[in-house]
Amino acid sequence: MEFRNLTPFDALCFRAATPGDREYRVVAMKVGYRLVRARRGSHAVQWHAEVNDDDPVPLALADGYWGEEGASSPREESDLAPYKPRCDLIVNATAHAPRGIPSPEWEVRVKVTAGRQWAQSPEPPKPLHPGARLTLQQQAAWDEDRRHAEALAAPRTVLDKRLRVGGPSLLYLRNGREWARTPSEPVASLPMRWEHAFGGRSLLRRPDARDDEPPLLNEVCFSNPLGQGWVDRRAIEQARHAGLPDIERMPAPQIEPAQERMQQPVLAKHAGVDLDARAMAEVAKGYGREPAGLGVVGRAWAPRLALAGTYDDTWLAQRHPWPPRDFDFGYWNAAPADQQIPYLPPDARIELWNLSDPASTPDGHLCVTLPGHRALVLLRLDNGALLPLPMVTDTVVVDGEGMTLSLVHRVWVPSDAPVRVIEARFETDPAAPLVRGARQGRTAAMEPTP
Repeated sequence: MEFRNLTPFDALCFRAATPGDREYRVVAMKVGYRLVRARRGSHAVQWHAEVNDDDPVPLALADGYWGEEGASSPREESDLAPYKPRCDLIVNATAHAPRGIPSPEWEVRVKVTAGRQWAQSPEPPKPLHPGARLTLQQQAAWDEDRRHAEALAAPRTVLDKRLRVGGPSLLYLRNGREWARTPSEPVASLPMRWEHAFGGRSLLRRPDARDDEPPLLNEVCFSNPLGQGWVDRRAIEQARHAGLPDIERMPAPQIEPAQERMQQPVLAKHAGVDLDARAMAEVAKGYGREPAGLGVVGRAWAPRLALAGTYDDTWLAQRHPWPPRDFDFGYWNAAPADQQIPYLPPDARIELWNLSDPASTPDGHLCVTLPGHRALVLLRLDNGALLPLPMVTDTVVVDGEGMTLSLVHRVWVPSDAPVRVIEARFETDPAAPLVRGARQGRTAAMEPTP
């Protein structure tokens, strides 16, 4: 089988397997856009997505981080995921206080609106006799069908997420008995990183410990080891027994759900034994609080890790290198759970509030509608037929600082399909057919089956 990339964008064809031992050829294509300001009228400022075909954005072949790997927030994940059951909406941005004026707290928001592309206007019914008018029943039925189609095609909100961000504050033990929180300090901006969300690590060492001496305690928050506001209860107890300063003050999260404000830390107590991924997910559920953010969630964090399945001696002896039977394709979705949305249509609208530089968006609002471009592959079958397959958009990354947008499109073809050539193509005309002027089979869509 031959793969041809007939686009100016980065595209790759690779093999992948399902837990049901089926092999697929996966084609991934990455398309980048610049968010360009276009003035309309005397006051309103609009934005549009200008395709970047002169300097293509490369597919990410490995995970990337904002700092040291494992000690900083993930920036991006490899685009070589075999299949994502939902679309990841990732926002890499800095939260900016309204009008750039330092503030103790403010709200950021992400909204995605899409229409149902498959809703077609119904054909008018045929009269009972040539030249006759429609009967009242025919007219009423047609009117009802049109109203139903219009309702399906109406814009629908698939994501509307709000978070509260703010300046530094402390959680402290007041009078040695109850926890309280100091007021937040005013700031003008805050990077949207997991280091500023709920989570944390409890690392306790003796002051005179040697470099090779193990710590008294080394535990992390399973849902976010980088954040603030989580502490293992044993750290407080052992600090007292070891003669170390009491843990009475700690930074509070600066990124939280819009309707929540942590007033006391989460005092957890891990079992102190090795736990499998499912047990870690159950422990994390017991925290009673989840990290709040907009970026990529770590692969090894709970509950995502549990979706990867079971890799034990049985798997090694009986399944390797195939995926474990209990592998869940949702593991490949890297966005926070509430940012995993239906596959994005080509004319969706994305809006951000207070997540772009006030110099570019003085009112804090950034709104862009995708231009209706469509990625596809054309299968040239062994029998000479042509089969166009539309690709799904399963990864969207909005960069509020760089004012860019990238989309990853993906499609799957069974490895045993009678395909001679797979061609990656890109159509910029929203109204054009996927393949023009050629004998072709029916347009189809495929997705892996277990």
